[in-house]
Amino acid sequence: MIDPLDEAFRFGRGVFETLLVQDGQALLRSEHLDSMNEAAVVLGLDNGRIDPGDPPGALGIWRWTLTPLQFLTTWVDGVEEVENVELGLSKLRVCSTSWEARYKTLSYLLQIQAREESSTGWDVLLNENGCLAGSTMANLFWVKHGTIFTPAATCGCRNGAVRRWILGQYEGVEEVEDTCDVLDGADEIFLTNSRIGITPVMRWKERRMAVGSRCREMRERYGRMAGSR
Repeated sequence: MIDPLDEAFRFGRGVFETLLVQDGQALLRSEHLDSMNEAAVVLGLDNGRIDPGDPPGALGIWRWTLTPLQFLTTWVDGVEEVENVELGLSKLRVCSTSWEARYKTLSYLLQIQAREESSTGWDVLLNENGCLAGSTMANLFWVKHGTIFTPAATCGCRNGAVRRWILGQYEGVEEVEDTCDVLDGADEIFLTNSRIGITPVMRWKERRMAVGSRCREMRERYGRMAGSR
């Protein structure tokens, strides 16, 4: 339980990571640790408190939370199944230089609002300059002529664990500052986070899309990685 005097309760000062656990093994554990450590340093939190131990179950969602006063974990049994993702464009904007945009902070209202106002739950978020920042609760990728693109960190993009894995696995992924117009001409679009893994977008605004070869190959590699843990 969070102390009411903790700045996590008063101001949302804290960070979290959400891990997928399969067969008792936490996927991308080191990437999640890197993400939490980086965020903790920026927010001035004591990352020496981070001590997750072992997953409490065999299959489910394991959440780590670090606040100014404590580190705690929670657990939910089961895994979310996400199919037929339809992607729209949110009217909300993120601030590219804010902690809230670039790290998984406990101040999460913008993401919640964007998801609740979306007709699909997966709208694209732009920053104050009109550049792509990501999607509600997910990182955003697209493919054009075989090249994989994703918003740059300077756009207010969170460097999630699956995004870190992709950047480490695939050479030539381009981190760019670009507007949503590039999605209109994309051959493939997909979203990533630890709950949904790598999930293809089947509709962007009014345009129907198919699962492309780059996304399919990436999902297969990710599945092999998950199965080997």
